[in-house]
Amino acid sequence: MAEAVGGAFLSAFLDVVFDKLSTDEVVDFIRGKKLDLNLLENLKTTLRVVGAVLDDAEKKQIQLSSVNQWLIELKDALYDADDLLDEISTKSATQKKVCKVLSRFTDRKMASKLEKIVDKLDKVLGGMKGLPLQVMAGEMNESWNTQPTTSLEDGYGMYGRDTDKEGIMKLLLSDDSSDGVLVSVIAIVGMGGVGKTTLAPIFKKFLIVLDDVWIEDYENWSNLTKPFLHGKRGSKILLTTRNANVVNVVPYHIVQVYPLSKLSNEDCWLVFANHAFPPSESRGEDRRALEEIGREIVKKCNGLPLAARSLGGMLRRKHAIRDWNNILESDIWELPESQCKIIPALRISYQYLPPHLKRCFVYCSLYPKDHEFQKKNLILLWMAEDLLKLPNRGKALEVGYEYFDDLVSRSFFQRSSNRTWGNYFVMHDLVHDLALYLGGEFYFRSEELGKETKIGIKTRHLSVTKFSDPISDIEVFDKLQFLRTLLAIDFKDSSFNKEKAPGIVASKLKCLRVLSFCDFASLDVLPDSIGKLIHLRYLNLSRTRIVTLPESLCNLYNLQTLVLSRCRVLTRLPTDMQNLINLCHLHIDGTDIREMPRGMGMLRHLQHLDFFTVGKHKENGIKELGTLSNLHGSLSIRNLENVTRSNEALEARMLDKKHINHLSLEWSNGTDFQTELDVLCKLKPHQGVESLTIRGYNGTIFPDWVGNFSYHNMTSLSLNDCNNCCVLPSLGQLPSLKKLYISILKSVKTVDAGLDTSVQNENELEATESPIHKAFDA
Repeated sequence: MAEAVGGAFLSAFLDVVFDKLSTDEVVDFIRGKKLDLNLLENLKTTLRVVGAVLDDAEKKQIQLSSVNQWLIELKDALYDADDLLDEISTKSATQKKVCKVLSRFTDRKMASKLEKIVDKLDKVLGGMKGLPLQVMAGEMNESWNTQPTTSLEDGYGMYGRDTDKEGIMKLLLSDDSSDGVLVSVIAIVGMGGVGKTTLAPIFKKFLIVLDDVWIEDYENWSNLTKPFLHGKRGSKILLTTRNANVVNVVPYHIVQVYPLSKLSNEDCWLVFANHAFPPSESRGEDRRALEEIGREIVKKCNGLPLAARSLGGMLRRKHAIRDWNNILESDIWELPESQCKIIPALRISYQYLPPHLKRCFVYCSLYPKDHEFQKKNLILLWMAEDLLKLPNRGKALEVGYEYFDDLVSRSFFQRSSNRTWGNYFVMHDLVHDLALYLGGEFYFRSEELGKETKIGIKTRHLSVTKFSDPISDIEVFDKLQFLRTLLAIDFKDSSFNKEKAPGIVASKLKCLRVLSFCDFASLDVLPDSIGKLIHLRYLNLSRTRIVTLPESLCNLYNLQTLVLSRCRVLTRLPTDMQNLINLCHLHIDGTDIREMPRGMGMLRHLQHLDFFTVGKHKENGIKELGTLSNLHGSLSIRNLENVTRSNEALEARMLDKKHINHLSLEWSNGTDFQTELDVLCKLKPHQGVESLTIRGYNGTIFPDWVGNFSYHNMTSLSLNDCNNCCVLPSLGQLPSLKKLYISILKSVKTVDAGLDTSVQNENELEATESPIHKAFDA
């Protein structure tokens, strides 16, 4: 099967390379090496010529293997070019202390690499000869690039399944106990995309649900179902499967099969229309014309609600009849299954994605099937891989959220029904199949990576769940010298010693941009060689036993995200963290870091910082927070007893941090009462803050700003261990307060009347180890 790497998919990648070629650093490098500047112009010309035929190549690659192979070679060359240009830019930025360093480069090897890239792209250009490729105007991408990003995962009904729901419920409520059977099985059998997974959760409160089962081995089934053999009489197991053979090996006496058929065209139309037409849209002549075309499109969806939902989401707010006719008349509908094993509707939905979304979607092929992922975590990976088109550095998350919501609206992602917290998403298994198909030989997902694993040398992105052999014995790492991504996902720690793994990775995989050792429970040290990964943008060491980080980590000029969450024995950060001037996200929740390194205020692009521990010295004192005006989300400021002068607190500039939603102010030891009151006065946050915690405060009263009515967004307030306080602030003035936690305020004698009244309307109140809880009880 030919891998569809995407013509328009590559146009976004080509733009990235083209932009880097035009930077001053690259131009100066060419001049410094006394290379012909025409080299650059020829390269740009090659890229323009290639770019002009990408849309046509994308359409023809499925049927013409020669076009598909040409796209593979082009993508391989673009990866090489991007790596080299990134290396040039990085060396330029990190050696600016030397005047005009690029004009004095003496590394002929670098120049030789550039010449090889030019030759490689010239060969790709030559490979176009004989291919039936035409220059296209590009209206497809322009037309489909402006779709609004609205989230559609909630609030949409189920159509055409009333009879099925009644039939399945009848089987669930039937009494099989007369036959002496304790547990029986109901199997919903139907083809992929027909709606089995959507239907099954309706009955979850009755039984065990096994979704999308493929096990055909009796022994495996027996091991899986042993815990259910002694269930109460009348217990039911509901399973869904595409494979009717699964039913024959289920080790139960009673297995009742419910075949789930396709939807009728009318019911399929209701699914499509509910996603394609916003409720607010008027029904005029144009709407009627679009409905006529839409009904013809639905007939080609073959009764699959997944297909109807995907196409409906794609066409939402598209009012041009031309756009709808393009979908109806697409050649992909007519492809034989041997050429395209993906549901045609999904393939069309992908084809009409804007180029930048295509790259982001294909990247998700690294996830295991049914993997639940969070929005922000995926966006940080996209950012590290340079998949986001950024107007400026500070907008990365906003752009990422737009991309993500757009993919949700087109049904490429859907909200997980298995999690009640955390905002998790998942891909339908057929959508995941599409991502795997499109990833081709550049993406590789391995459940178990070992000596026998076969991986192509063009692989740039790799994810793994388990190593079956010591990493030092896995020879594929010798071949993957251009690997960009190494992700441990749902990692299962192995019994063998992995202490050499980081050193091997750092020494062999020099082009890495994303590296995750997440859940390597036995990992306790990183080698100094980690500092040589000059392309690295994302490093995840969460839930490892790392004790200290090497100082060489601070050489990673391009590092954007450092995840150290739940590294329980980590007590300090490297001394020169201030050198990581491109760092945007520092996750240190669940660590035992007791003091911040000097100069954290230099990290002006920092957007996420779980906590800041105030040091006793000027270089790691609270003033360092003053320049971190881009912080978002939650922030805890600890060890405030080290702020000995109130003016120091003012230098933290808390009023300027407009994006902090959740703020915690904490003292661990007492100082004099007046100083703490003055410090708390100066730490007044902006008025948009949503939750506030004050812990360990030893002042006798709270400043006026605590409880002031101007904090109209504050929904949660927590006052803990403030033993010297005699009077509570006037919390009754907070109009949106829903949660109030008061504990260990032993000196409070009276309760503000306004507070007493407002508490009656609170959703949640907790008052412990404080005299005031008696007042509320009364």
